[in-house]
Amino acid sequence: MLIWYNREMDVNFNTYMRVHYWLWSNFGKAHKCESGVCNSFSKRYEWALLRGKRYKKNRENFIMLCRPCHQKYDFTEERRQKISESLKKYYSTHTHNHFMSEETKRRISESLKGKKCSEETKRKMSLVKLGKIRPPRNDEWNKKISQSVKRNWDMIRSKLY
Repeated sequence: MLIWYNREMDVNFNTYMRVHYWLWSNFGKAHKCESGVCNSFSKRYEWALLRGKRYKKNRENFIMLCRPCHQKYDFTEERRQKISESLKKYYSTHTHNHFMSEETKRRISESLKGKKCSEETKRKMSLVKLGKIRPPRNDEWNKKISQSVKRNWDMIRSKLY
């Protein structure tokens, strides 16, 4: 069974759903924005956990917000920093050519030996190698990727069910 857990809020999926079900059944769906600064006429409102509060069956721990205000409320400077650091770490360790096997890299290198490339082509190849841009793809590449994704999805599905 897949278990969902949010470290920032220190809550698992069952607790989250139980508390939100309690809110909906006792206070109804969120129907207005209580932010005090909102001027939008949103069609979607949500229950938002107040900062510093815990997921408990207590109405004072929650506020009704429209979707844009809820996103702004949750997207704090601390959260932005965490996401930024996470992305920097990801891009420093992953390049777009890490999908290529060593054999494929060797064959590409062999095929380019002795060939004259324009400065623009050299620049593009260098950017691909650094992971700044993606290499051009053809039908064969797309077929390989879709087969790989399907295999991975089948493996995940078999573990879940």
